[in-house]
Amino acid sequence: AAACDCPDNEFKSNITDTCTACPSGQTKPPSPSRPLVSFAAETMWQGFLNTCEVDSSQAKVDPVPIIAGCGGGLLMLLLGFIAYKLIARYRQAVADSQAYGAWLETQGDNALA
Repeated sequence: AAACDCPDNEFKSNITDTCTACPSGQTKPPSPSRPLVSFAAETMWQGFLNTCEVDSSQAKVDPVPIIAGCGGGLLMLLLGFIAYKLIARYRQAVADSQAYGAWLETQGDNALA
């Protein structure tokens, strides 16, 4: 029964009925010893399937770039908000000074009249 299984990192292709290398990023762990009684019961086949799996060592995501990206995004958002508030404050100061200058002109006209 052991000779019917493909070697590590290969699976039995249903198309060619031969052992084929697992796709990139996938592996097939070594098959455990298979007792002869497993040939009689279908439920015993679990754990002996000749399939490749996603390599768990490659499936891990490094959180550092994600955290750095989120931190950089929040920093840019904060800087944008500060720039918005500074520009709004500048525009309000200009508008206030123009209004004050217009008011001064009316006061000067009233004093002369």
